[in-house]
Amino acid sequence: MIAHDRGPRARSRLSGWLGAGLARSLDPSERRKIAIANAASLAAFVTVAALSLYYAFSPYEALRRALLLQLPLLPIYVCVPWLHARERAAWARRLLLAGTALVTALGVHFVFGAAIKLQVIYAVIAVAALVIYPAEQRRERNALVAALVAGFAYVSLATPAPSALFAEVPAHVVRLLSAAFPTVVIAVIWIVVVVTEGQAEANEVRLERQSTRDALTGIANRRALAQELEHAIRHARRYGDGVAVLYLDLDGFKAVNDLHGHAAGDAVLIEVAARLTRLLRPTDLAARVGGDEFCVLVSCLEGDATSESVALAEAAIAALGAPYDIGAAIGVSGLEVSCGSSVGVAVLGKGESAETILSRADEAMYAAKSAGKGRVALAPAASA
Repeated sequence: MIAHDRGPRARSRLSGWLGAGLARSLDPSERRKIAIANAASLAAFVTVAALSLYYAFSPYEALRRALLLQLPLLPIYVCVPWLHARERAAWARRLLLAGTALVTALGVHFVFGAAIKLQVIYAVIAVAALVIYPAEQRRERNALVAALVAGFAYVSLATPAPSALFAEVPAHVVRLLSAAFPTVVIAVIWIVVVVTEGQAEANEVRLERQSTRDALTGIANRRALAQELEHAIRHARRYGDGVAVLYLDLDGFKAVNDLHGHAAGDAVLIEVAARLTRLLRPTDLAARVGGDEFCVLVSCLEGDATSESVALAEAAIAALGAPYDIGAAIGVSGLEVSCGSSVGVAVLGKGESAETILSRADEAMYAAKSAGKGRVALAPAASA
């Protein structure tokens, strides 16, 4: 019965190690970091434990002495999930990296006894690179990590002879042990530093993109439009160029949704965004600000801002008035629908705010709809 329980017990302990601290964090990025650090600590523990077993049963006195250096380091890896379970994730990662660097530094010192100065330099670099610098100082820490790896490579390759303690150990065993230490440290450094930070940066980029991009069309959303409009207004006040906002609303879109379903409506919206994007200059911005409402920010206008923005609005009406192929979206080959658009245009006035110009463009769009749809309405000049 006891033997029967060993398997489930071992699996429970393994899952407990790998899952330590995950339930205490709600941030997906932090949970991923914790999981990777737990896995790295388990891998390092198993590696060092396996080497320790090899040393314990080795016929060579030098290797049995090396065991005394490694055994005290095993609790370091056990402390990583323990710290995670107590919501000390940053300290857990620092301890993991510092412990791995210490294992390697001691290994270098023990195997390459002649190069004591290089060993000390290596150990200092290792501790500084992996413990002192936080994640925010990526450039400084990555530079020290590179120096760490380069220093170990130099010690490993340039030292002419190993410690005298290893005179009785066959050369291939010494080479194997020499390779084992850097393998452990470089693997753990790469997993914990490169992978976790790379994933964190990717998550930050993804979250930033989600916060500024429309999920359906991929163009800017209302938040991104507000940010870019503020920037364009500051630029206009400094350099004197023109800024205009085009507010577009689709005519007949509700009928498409009601008759053919939301899949067809989504296909139309995606194509509207694509057509608007093709019309714009690199300095302009298209954004979806509502269900079937879009805005175009036109900045850096050097000529007549009114005539240029009205011309762009007319070009948008012409482009959006072409038929839309929705057959692929609803499984009916060759089916096309038509949607018009009404556009309100507002040109930035002196001292005008972002909220005001957007409101004026919106009012002008409703004026265009009231006048018969499918046309451009120019907002009255902003009052000073």
